[in-house]
This record gives sequence, C-alpha cells and structure tokens, in this order.
Amino acid sequence: AAATPRRAPLAVRGDGVIRCFSESDSEGARLLRVVAFPNTVTKQNVQDTLNPLNLGNTLGNFNAPQRKPFNGDRFEAVFDFGDPPPKKTTLLLSHRRVGLVSTNEETVEWVLLLAEVASVSIDSDDDTHVTVQARSADGSVSRTVRCGSREKASEVARRIRQVWRTARTAATRGAEGGVRGGGVF
Repeated sequence: AAATPRRAPLAVRGDGVIRCFSESDSEGARLLRVVAFPNTVTKQNVQDTLNPLNLGNTLGNFNAPQRKPFNGDRFEAVFDFGDPPPKKTTLLLSHRRVGLVSTNEETVEWVLLLAEVASVSIDSDDDTHVTVQARSADGSVSRTVRCGSREKASEVARRIRQVWRTARTAATRGAEGGVRGGGVF
C-alpha cells in the first residue's frame, strides 16, 4: 500500500535552524516551490529595475522574468493576511526575493529581488500598509502590501528588513554568503 502523509512537511528557514512544526510555514515553503507567474507575464511587460533599458546586459538575463520566480530560493517567512476567499493573498519572503502571491490560483502578483530593494517602510498615510521601494532609474517602482492591521504591518516590515539586511550582508561576503540550510524536509 502507498504511504500517505499525515501532515505537510517541516519547513526549515534559510538559517538552517529547525523550529517547531508550523502549518503556515509549511504552506509557505510549499508555495515557494509551486507559485508561478500568470501566463500574461512576458518580457515586454516586466520592468527590469536594475537595468530598465537592458543596456549592456552582462549578467546573462540575471533579472529576466522566470515562470517560477522563487524556484531554488530558501524559505524565510510567510504572511497570510486573512483576505476573503475570492482574493486570498500571501506575502512570501525568501533569502533572495519578496513577493505577493494569490494563494487560490498559486500565481505571483508581484516579486522583487532583495538586491533591488532600496527601502521598506510603513505607509505614512495608512499604517496598515507596508511599502517596498525598489531601486530603479527613476525611483518610481514601489509595491504596497495591505496588511490589515497596524501590528501585522509592523511585523511584516520588521521581517522584510531583517531578511533584506541579511541578504545585503551575504552579498558583501560572496554569492551565497557562506550560509547553508533551508528547504523542506
């Protein structure tokens, strides 16, 4: 007889520390592997914020859109905002990217490389929104996350900043920063 799993796999964050089982972390790690851009995303309608004119692209399309943008990333955090069922959104955070995902369709609404992030702030007009500002030629690329409450916005901004800081530190040490671990077991 075939074995059937009793629970979702354990999600291990990028630091490699094994924590108590969390169903939301496990779902976040699963989403990290399966979410994809909707079929409408093409190279023409995605802006490369590091090189908007694609001049002298010596990185070999490093920042080109992929069908599964989180593929190969290590799980860091997931935030579910308790949206009504037709439009359930989740913020996924990996060691390289931050993105908003439509959970029902398992599609990416937006994603930014942490290397592109210039600032993370709680919106001054509405303290339940977190704004992630990206580096771009004109400084106009920003993404907003509606968190639902002031406490959730504060938690989301703190965690994004923490992972962003770690990614910047790792970038100064080398490609992967010498950090090992993470994934689903």
